[in-house]
Order: sequence, then structure tokens, then C-alpha cells
Amino acid sequence: MAMYYRIMSEKYYKEPYSCSLLGARWNPRGFPMIYAASTASLAALEYLCIKGTSVSQEAWYVLSFEISEESLIGSLDSKSLPANWDILPHGKVTQEFGKQWLQENSFPFLKVPSARLHISFYPNEHNLLVNPVFPEIQKKFVFKLAERFQYKLG
Repeated sequence: MAMYYRIMSEKYYKEPYSCSLLGARWNPRGFPMIYAASTASLAALEYLCIKGTSVSQEAWYVLSFEISEESLIGSLDSKSLPANWDILPHGKVTQEFGKQWLQENSFPFLKVPSARLHISFYPNEHNLLVNPVFPEIQKKFVFKLAERFQYKLG
């Protein structure tokens, strides 16, 4: 069994499987993808790095998910990562990689390193890409709990 975490705003946390179609590091616009992290603190760090200090102005929730079949989690060898996968802002190379993974639809989850942490943290601390249209995803990525928290900056 593996636990994963998402950070969601008060506006969206009641829809734990929702995701944006705007695109991000690993998915281009129009290709839905759920992002989660191996620890709640990494999920919080990712959101803080993306949103900046504006996070302290909103109420947030950390959502917990369980994956009982860990064999469904794909993993990338760090040597097989696309070139410049961690540049800021993200480039199209990772979006194309993620798009291909989504279109192959061969497994529901893929471990990827965080661009916010040194690669030496991977695979122990990692992000998880979740294909939200994979068959029976809500049975494989089971929502467990939403806990309110607030970023304390300064």
C-alpha cells in the first residue's frame, strides 16, 4: 500500500479527482492529469513554489489517497528523463513526454522526480502523475481524507 497527497484550495477540495486542463510540467493544455506527491510536505512545497506567497491568503486542504496495488505505479530511471526536464519555467519536452504516457494508457500512475528538489532525492521523494481517465481510477487511487491547513510564511 502506498499513500499520496494533493494540495487543493477550499474551492476545489470537495472534488478530489478534479484537475485542470490548462497544462503543467508533465501535461500539455487539453490533456488532464492529476499531480500528487509522495509526502504531504512535498505537495505543499510544490504548490508554494508555483503560487508563491499568495498561498498564505487562502484556505488549503491536504488530501490523502491510497494505492493498494503498488505494481500499478510505473517508475522512471533518472537516466531516462527528458533533457531539461527540470528547467523553470517548464518546457514542452516534459509535456510531450506526459502526453505520450497518457495516450499509451498502459498504467495509471507514473513516479517522476520533483523539479523543486535535487535529483538525489528521487525516487524516495517524488511526484506521482495520475491518469484521471484510466479505467476505474477511483478504485485504484482511493481518496481517504481531506485536512485543512494554512501556509505560515514569514
